[in-house]
Amino acid sequence: QQLSLRIYGVDTPEKSWRAECESEAKHGEAASEFTTRRIKAAQKIRISIYKWDKFGGRVLGDILIDGESLRKLLIEKGFAREYYGDKKESWCTE
Repeated sequence: QQLSLRIYGVDTPEKSWRAECESEAKHGEAASEFTTRRIKAAQKIRISIYKWDKFGGRVLGDILIDGESLRKLLIEKGFAREYYGDKKESWCTE
């Protein structure tokens, strides 16, 4: 059985047709690739579930990759911004 997890407290750029511009789509792909690489290279993965997402069907939480928070890594590397439901900043730089 699968469970969808949304990383709590971050806004990441959209990919593909969901992106508002080409720049956002590229940033979204880079964020996904970074996440996939880190998870595949991990020795130990731990999932922290905080609560159910307001839309249902997925949970909010974090992934600890070899003891490091994915949320923190995404923000530090510029692949995400802190987000707690306020107005989102555009990822488009064009």
